[in-house]
Amino acid sequence: IRLGVEGSARDVTQLRMSEEALAQEREQALVTLNAIGDGVISVDSEGYVSYLNPIARSILKVIESEALQRPITQLIVFREPRKNEAFAEALRTSLRYGHGAQLSEAVLDSIDGRESVVRLTVAPLRDKRDALFGAVMVIHDITEIMGMTRQLDYQATHDMLTRIYNRAEFENRLQRLLLGSYGHPVLFYMDLDQFKVVND
Repeated sequence: IRLGVEGSARDVTQLRMSEEALAQEREQALVTLNAIGDGVISVDSEGYVSYLNPIARSILKVIESEALQRPITQLIVFREPRKNEAFAEALRTSLRYGHGAQLSEAVLDSIDGRESVVRLTVAPLRDKRDALFGAVMVIHDITEIMGMTRQLDYQATHDMLTRIYNRAEFENRLQRLLLGSYGHPVLFYMDLDQFKVVND
C-alpha cells in the first residue's frame, strides 16, 4: 500500500489585491461622504435608512444607532403636512420609477423645537445593471441664509430707529391698498411739530 498526499495550489494574489482595492475605494467614499457639508442619507428599496453622514445626524438630531434601519419618513418630518406628503411621494417615485425630485424650502420638525429650514433632493440608486436598489437624499440646511434674508428684508423696509415701516415701504403698501381696495380706503395723516428736534 502506498500512502501519499495530494494537494493543489492556487495563486490568490489577484483576488487579494482586488479586495484591498475595493476596501480602499469604500473607505475613500465614506471619508468623502463624511466630509461633505450637506446631510447625506441613503435608504434601501423599502425606504429604510442604511447610511447617514454626521451632517445629516446633526440636522435631524439623531444618533446613528437610532436612525439605522428606521423608515426615513419617521426621521424626516416637516412642519407642514403637505411637505410630508410631497416628500413621501418623491421617495416612492424615486424607489419605484427611478425619478429624482427636489423639495424647495421646508421647515423640519425638530425634537428640541429649533427651526431648521432645508432644501431636500431625492435621487435613485442604481447598480451596475441599472437596477434600482434604493435612494439617496441630500439635505441642504439653509436656516442661516433664510435668517439673513429675513434680516435684510426687514432692514430694507423698516426704519432702524422707530422699528416702523420706512417711507418706501409705506408708499408701496399704500399703493397696493389703493389698487386692490374694493371699499373706501382711509389715510390717517399726522404731523408732529418740531419732529426733527424729537428725532435728533
